[in-house]
Amino acid sequence: MISVNDREWGAFGDVIINVFYKEKSTIYAIQCKRINKTARQITCLEEAKLYMEKQYDKITELKFNGKDFNEIRFVIFTTCRTSTDFCKTFTLPPRVLNKWKTTSQDVSIIATVQLKPLKKNDIINVTGEAENIYSFLLMENIECQLPHFFFYTSQRVTPTMLNQLLKLKFDNYPDISNDYTKYIESWGEGKLGGNYKLRKKDVILKIGEILLNPYTVTPKKVQSKHDSFDVWNSVIDQMDLTVVKNEPFTISKICQPLNKIIEQTLRINIDTITKSINLKKGNQSVLDSIKDPIKSYLFEVVQNRLMDDIPLHLVYVIFWKAGKIPLLLSSENQEDRKGFILDIILFMKQMGVNKKFLLKSADLNLTRYKGNLKIFTCLDDIKYLVNLDELNIRVSDTFNLSLSILHSNDPFFFKWVNSNIFFDIALGKYSLKASYYTNRKQKNDDLKIILSDEVKEQLENSLYAQNGLLRLNSKKYKTDRLRDIDPCLF
Repeated sequence: MISVNDREWGAFGDVIINVFYKEKSTIYAIQCKRINKTARQITCLEEAKLYMEKQYDKITELKFNGKDFNEIRFVIFTTCRTSTDFCKTFTLPPRVLNKWKTTSQDVSIIATVQLKPLKKNDIINVTGEAENIYSFLLMENIECQLPHFFFYTSQRVTPTMLNQLLKLKFDNYPDISNDYTKYIESWGEGKLGGNYKLRKKDVILKIGEILLNPYTVTPKKVQSKHDSFDVWNSVIDQMDLTVVKNEPFTISKICQPLNKIIEQTLRINIDTITKSINLKKGNQSVLDSIKDPIKSYLFEVVQNRLMDDIPLHLVYVIFWKAGKIPLLLSSENQEDRKGFILDIILFMKQMGVNKKFLLKSADLNLTRYKGNLKIFTCLDDIKYLVNLDELNIRVSDTFNLSLSILHSNDPFFFKWVNSNIFFDIALGKYSLKASYYTNRKQKNDDLKIILSDEVKEQLENSLYAQNGLLRLNSKKYKTDRLRDIDPCLF
């Protein structure tokens, strides 16, 4: 676990790294000192602006806050490098030593601390020099146990390190080091809210957000006549990735339940004209009613923007980061990047960042992803997550076919029902209009339903017998499938 600017650690809160072993854990409390842009050679610690008596005083404050010093390693990172005549000793007065004594007897002598070069590299180190790390050893044989202290010299500021890491994972990745560096600097300066710890998962989340930004879709705000999105939302909430067909108005439809979640959570309606939300009603702010993690990500995304004008696309990012809704993506303009998008989603999950995504795309090759990601492309992927007896397809005003009946009649039917169609089924908007007896051209040759004789008879009695139309068992039209069924009669 990594935490940046952890205020619980005071002066040593620049970077806190928790390393977990099988039997124990070690905490590295790192203080970073960048003296200047060019490497500077030092002959003593003071030239690196390091005053050890003050450092031990600061650490003492942590001691009285109940920190377990057996597990902590205090580290100073500096861009300075040591010269050949570098002084490897310094002294500590009794005043400091008595705060770390292990007996009741006071220490009355001035003690010498030696810096011993180490070749072992336990944590992050960006220089290849063998002896650039020093440990601090108390030379006098006195009853005093100083905390574990280390001095890392010749450290470099490497803005390209992130790109080097991404190169190991992705092909043809964009250079995101500038965007990421700005994010870390803004967080460190308290411009992003600063009311939560920046951990490893936050770092991975930000990397994923930047990499996926070119493929995000602008959300829509349309008036909805439906408010029963429970089935759809419960399915989306359990999926890593939902893939929707590249059809007109798909995003407008999919945004309806997501907008509902946002409005119910914030208790504010989205303005359909400005496509934004207003977190202030006159002088009355609703911020107090918003809870973490939404509030934390709200400050991060909004920054200096007025709370009375937050665009909907930023609100979506906030709720996606908080794990409330999926991130809307599309590969329709860059079909060759489909694999890259899927690789990022897989990478984030493997790194422990479990967020939801919704991808609008043409055909995808998902073979190598389905073993690691829960992907919803058709009804067959989610049939165990919904009550099939309660979901119906309306055939007429008096006759419905439940999904369980359709599945028992035709096990392949669920593979034909893609996520777009299931959305309408879940909302009760999906109908089957028998157009088998018309001469118009079939709309969808792939959508075919196999029905048992018993169900066919029920269907005939409901639709055709009363109107005197030709029956399905007529010799001229006898078939084992109902063809040319219009799926979009609303």
